[in-house]
Amino acid sequence: MENNLKVSERIKERWGQQDRAFKFHGQTIYMDMIPMFQLFPAQHGGPTINLYAGAGIGIVHINNHQYRKVAQEVAEKQATVTSAYIPIRAAIGKKLNGTIELLLEGSFLGTFTDQLDGHVGKKYIKNDHLIQAQVAVKKLF
Repeated sequence: MENNLKVSERIKERWGQQDRAFKFHGQTIYMDMIPMFQLFPAQHGGPTINLYAGAGIGIVHINNHQYRKVAQEVAEKQATVTSAYIPIRAAIGKKLNGTIELLLEGSFLGTFTDQLDGHVGKKYIKNDHLIQAQVAVKKLF
């Protein structure tokens, strides 16, 4: 995980005085459980394209390096944060044959903390949230 925020040196110094990071990068590990519901349930011969959606609960753990500018110098701080989150996932799938389906998934992970990126407070959205997209292949046995 990494940010790509470009801000002026003056803003970086102001954020540093408030103990807020202007840059971070790190590793994110997460796990969730989501019941997924099919919009068009599979029947004999079923549709070749299907839509899925679901919401659940999960946990995220982040190890990151945060950068703050204090007194004209950049200070690096290592931080570890763990939080629960609510995942909301939607997907579209295309059956390639009777047992294989190709999926395009999108997820929103709504966390309960503002500590993930080191830039705490004074944002339009109170907590930090993650989004992701992925391609998956599902095989039925």
